[in-house]
Amino acid sequence: MRTVFLNYLIVGVCMIPVIVAALLTLPRLSVRFRARFPYLVFLVLAVRLLLPWNVTLPGDLSWGVTLEATAVMLPTAPFFSTRTGG
Repeated sequence: MRTVFLNYLIVGVCMIPVIVAALLTLPRLSVRFRARFPYLVFLVLAVRLLLPWNVTLPGDLSWGVTLEATAVMLPTAPFFSTRTGG
């Protein structure tokens, strides 16, 4: 039961940028397309939210790129001296 909830949560959170993009662009596109186009877009989004399937692309998409964490040494002494004298 917990995994079902987490799947719905992950799909919902991942769909937020898509929904916001649709809400921002569809009014501008309604000039060029018929009224059925936004209806179909939101129908696909609703089905995607109701059925939490994971979209995965076939094959390895890393193209042989690996990222490794590197350590950075920070200086412990301040860079500028606050001493006045001379």
